[in-house]
Amino acid sequence: VLAFRRIFTGWYLGIATPVSSYYYNAYLMALILSLLGVIFMSVLSFFLIRLNMQRRRSDEENKSKSSFLARMSHEIRTPMNSILGMAELIMRKEISMDIREYISIINQAGHTLLTIINDILDFSKITSGKFRIEPRAYRLSSLINDIVNIIRMRILEKPVDFVVNVDSNIPAQLFGDDVRVRQILINLLNNAVKYTPEGYILLDIRRGVVSNNRLSLIMSITDTGIGIKEENLKYLFSDFTRLEVSSNQGVEGTGLGLAITDMLCRAMEGTVTVTSEYGKGSTFTATIVQFFEDDKKLAWVNHPEEKRVLLFEERPHYQRSLVQTFTNLGVIPVCSPTFREFTAELAKKNFGYAFVSSRYAMDCIHILGKHGSPIQLVIMMELGDMSVFRIVSSIMMPVYSVSVANVLNGTTSEEYTQYLQPHFDFTAPAASVLIVDDISSNLRVAKELMAPYQMDVQTCQSGAEAVSMVQQRRFDIIFMDHMMPGMDGLEATAAIRAWEKENIPEQPKETSGAFPQETPIVALTANAISGQQEMFLQMGLNDFIAKPVEVKQLNTVLERWIPETKKLRTPAAETGDAGRKAVELLYISGVDTCMGLRNVNGSVDVYLDILAEFCQNMEDIQVRMGNAHEIGDAGLFADSLHALKGAARGIGALDLGNFAEETENAARCGDKNIIGERLDVLLRDIQKLVSNIHTASAAYRSGAKIQEPVDISMLQLGTLKEALINMDIAAVNNILSGYIFLPVDNSIREIIAEIERHVLMFEYDEAIKKIDLLL
Repeated sequence: VLAFRRIFTGWYLGIATPVSSYYYNAYLMALILSLLGVIFMSVLSFFLIRLNMQRRRSDEENKSKSSFLARMSHEIRTPMNSILGMAELIMRKEISMDIREYISIINQAGHTLLTIINDILDFSKITSGKFRIEPRAYRLSSLINDIVNIIRMRILEKPVDFVVNVDSNIPAQLFGDDVRVRQILINLLNNAVKYTPEGYILLDIRRGVVSNNRLSLIMSITDTGIGIKEENLKYLFSDFTRLEVSSNQGVEGTGLGLAITDMLCRAMEGTVTVTSEYGKGSTFTATIVQFFEDDKKLAWVNHPEEKRVLLFEERPHYQRSLVQTFTNLGVIPVCSPTFREFTAELAKKNFGYAFVSSRYAMDCIHILGKHGSPIQLVIMMELGDMSVFRIVSSIMMPVYSVSVANVLNGTTSEEYTQYLQPHFDFTAPAASVLIVDDISSNLRVAKELMAPYQMDVQTCQSGAEAVSMVQQRRFDIIFMDHMMPGMDGLEATAAIRAWEKENIPEQPKETSGAFPQETPIVALTANAISGQQEMFLQMGLNDFIAKPVEVKQLNTVLERWIPETKKLRTPAAETGDAGRKAVELLYISGVDTCMGLRNVNGSVDVYLDILAEFCQNMEDIQVRMGNAHEIGDAGLFADSLHALKGAARGIGALDLGNFAEETENAARCGDKNIIGERLDVLLRDIQKLVSNIHTASAAYRSGAKIQEPVDISMLQLGTLKEALINMDIAAVNNILSGYIFLPVDNSIREIIAEIERHVLMFEYDEAIKKIDLLL
């Protein structure tokens, strides 16, 4: 300070202060400032070094954590691939109901474990800054359809109704990360399913502010579940948080679902909020920003002012949803609160459509058929009612704008095809595939999953062996496991690419698509860490499939990479005649092969396998019946007959099944004489049936045609006529469905077709007249 004063004084008063003293003070001040600067820089350097060391340590920890997660993801997903794959294969087989139940539990538990793994990986990616949104164009209707199908299957065993409202004015095609949008909805809906023991769950999707090809997509999930206490709301979106409530025993999860949902919404410029009343339910609202290119609406009705709709649904929440859906489409429905008022409105015949809950379907079919009404009846059916209403229009609950618009516009929708037997669009017997995996069970699962495509599938268990096989022959596609001992998948891919570059000449552009220089290699990996797919593409691989392998994803990859010239398309129209053709070639005396095929959804191969298994089981049953006769055990005899009854009816041998049931009832009543009286008859009938099955099966496989004239009694025309007179539509539908596969003359087939048309148009009197022609 003194030096500063002297300098200041000397500066203005140079005469009073000597120049030498002035410069001495200046040098002194510079020295002091330099020392202070050195001290300051030393302290700053110290802290910077410490911060740099902390950053390096943090980077190493993050790298270690990512490596650990990658390794654990692979180690967990690899056995899960085998578990879920084998479960999938077993579910395709014809198995008993108790075994199917056990496998379903295994499958459900496995997918629950996968959900937990995915939650942890997603949370790790987000918190480490490696997560990013990957936008692309997608159809909102497909996304909603997938979610609706998943959730209604999960609430199938609960007394919970699932209601869906979708604003039809949302653009049909959006641009965003549909995978993350689906994840947000699934997380929130799964949460509602977990904590809603009864009542209903409402999914409401609408659009918010729209500007410059941007819109806010507002998704609300309301439930009548247990609710959340007010003091717990602030903890709801915390990491690894599960609120302790008395009713959540057995509820699975990591406590990360809501935290991840919150992070995903914020990543898409949105938010997620919640309102709840403890004991009454909750409402979660997620808002995100999405983009669109054109304003073509999600759903619309042609000439809505001309559509007159009568609606009958007793459940209030469904009724409100349906009224909102029709109104949103520009159609004003007339809503009847009771069945009496509904029938009164029907009598006026002022409507073009009548939407009715499946619980009143039979009564409505009876009324419309009786009065010859021109109204188109649309049954709003539950999941378990799919096969009941074949002769009338139907739509599956929950009903929302897209499905309603399809009905009113007269268009069809493939919304429910996943509940039918899987249909594969093509086979490729000329194509060759190589699967590389060090786990033998994974190879078995992969081969079985690809079996329906009829391709030549080769396998090996090491990268080095894969390189050697590629050098010996060409493959159309290679599925390459990532982490393997010795030469891993990336190293094997690099070696294959290097060999191809040297040994396979580059093809001209006009022929390269048919015979490419590089074989498509698909990464088959359990490593789901962010960035892996980009790494695979950079390392020479062409595509990516995560373990456990999903059939839908596998089909997409094969469709993309198998050359079109090697695909044999199997149109759905051709498969419709498969059952009829099978019955013409597979006639078995004493067996209703129509019923047998219906029991296996028309799969001839499965039916033949069941017939072979039936013949094997009959050997054991005959031995058990003989033992029961020797020791005079009526109970053992009855047990044997019970097994015979179920097996016979399963393949369509109704006469033998009925005879077995009658004999079983007598044995259960303690009639020991029945054993001696009917044993010989039963054994003779069984042996004759087994012989007929062997003969027919061998003839079918060789392509020979064994067909006897169809007895007119097989058409059950008298029963059909009586059912029509009594308006027993369920019986009518069941009998008509059996006519599909019957090998009858063309003249009879034409009359049957006319009968079906008359029934479909509710012209029962005309149908009865056609029946009289045959009788």
